[in-house]
Amino acid sequence: MSSWGENEKRIWEASEVLKEFEKQTAERAVKLAAHVASLDKTAAPVQQGLKEIATSAESARKSVSALKKDLGNLSDDHNSNPAEDESAEPEISEEEKLQNLVSELQVMANDAAAVGNIKLAYKIERTIDELLGR
Repeated sequence: MSSWGENEKRIWEASEVLKEFEKQTAERAVKLAAHVASLDKTAAPVQQGLKEIATSAESARKSVSALKKDLGNLSDDHNSNPAEDESAEPEISEEEKLQNLVSELQVMANDAAAVGNIKLAYKIERTIDELLGR
C-alpha cells in the first residue's frame, strides 16, 4: 500500500471490504477473550485437584519410605519373642499392607492421569514399581 496514491488509500479505507474485515476481526477478538475467560474459570478447580493429588503422592511417598524402613527393621529383628506375638491381637500382614498401599497408589495414578497430569501419574507408577521390586 506504500506505492498507492492518496486517493487510492482514501478509497481503500472507506471501502466496505475493509469495514467488514475490521468488524469480523473485532467480533473474533471478543469471542477469543470470552473463551480465554472461560478457560481461566475451569483451570482453577483442575489446578486445585492437581495440588491435592501432588500432596497425596508426597504423602504416599513418605509412607513408602516408612514402610521400607519398617520392613528393613523387621528383617533385622531376630530377637522377637514368639509368646508375645501369640498374645497380641492379629494384625494385617506386611504383604497385605503393601497390597493396600499399592492399591491406593494405583487409584492416585489413575486420578492424576484422568486430570491430565501424566508426569505425576508416571512418578506414582514408578513408586509402585519400586515397591514391588520391578
